[in-house]
Amino acid sequence: MNMNLFEQTTMTSVELAEISGKRHDHVKTDIERIFGNVGIDIPKFREVSKNHQNQEVTIYRLPKKETLLVTSKWSDEQRWKIINKLEEKENYQVKDPRTKFMIDSLIKLDQVESKQREHDHRIEAIEDKQKLQDGDTGYMTIVAYCRLHGIPEPLRQAQKHGKHATKLSKSYGITIGKVPDERWGTVNSYSVDVLDEIFEGWNDYFT
Repeated sequence: MNMNLFEQTTMTSVELAEISGKRHDHVKTDIERIFGNVGIDIPKFREVSKNHQNQEVTIYRLPKKETLLVTSKWSDEQRWKIINKLEEKENYQVKDPRTKFMIDSLIKLDQVESKQREHDHRIEAIEDKQKLQDGDTGYMTIVAYCRLHGIPEPLRQAQKHGKHATKLSKSYGITIGKVPDERWGTVNSYSVDVLDEIFEGWNDYFT
């Protein structure tokens, strides 16, 4: 899941001043000095805001990593308050309905993609088995398959499994065959791999 889709946690220099009890201009001086020392581009964090007197003032908005850098040498009490505030903000983001909706959507997308990959792998496995078959069509009718494996198959069950085999074959993109039948003229024949999947654990049908 790509968490970069969500707004990252930030703190402004004003918040840092309020939490720490430091003067705002001193906080800004710390930011400018430390960023200058480590070569961080200062202007990209700069914003213009209005104070309580409706005057425009320059502030800094820092992501979590930069916030922790600036406050690394502040007192233990000040850093602890700031860490708690950052955690509170992160928890609020996850609880926000819009963010939760995005997370849920990504989880559902992951599940759909996972099922699609599983579906593709099963088709590839069936195709590989069909390529290995030598001199055998790899197709059987429901009745013939059941006789071969000693599976009791009343007509009603045969029709039910025929519908299931047809649906599964179409979903995998596997051709459905036709064979002559003295009663019905022709009946469907299906890939043995499809029938193996349908009748896996066949005893469950008759217990």
